[in-house]
Amino acid sequence: MNVQIDGVTYVPEFTPPKIKGDLQKVLITARRYSGETLQVAANGIGISKTHLWELESGSSCNPTHKVLISMVKHYGITPDNILGF
Repeated sequence: MNVQIDGVTYVPEFTPPKIKGDLQKVLITARRYSGETLQVAANGIGISKTHLWELESGSSCNPTHKVLISMVKHYGITPDNILGF
């Protein structure tokens, strides 16, 4: 499923696990698939390495809308993938 954000169409490059509500697994899968380190992914998303680690580990589970959009853009996946729908 393609998604448009701010007039740009994004085509997912892979299908992450269909696990509803499991943001951590989707983020880890997306980052590992991209072959990026925490630091490289965090820089691409525009957040700190620590914050990305917290999101992936589950110690933080409430990213802002801006961070979610940045993740979608960075990883080339859909909002549904990130949100677990």
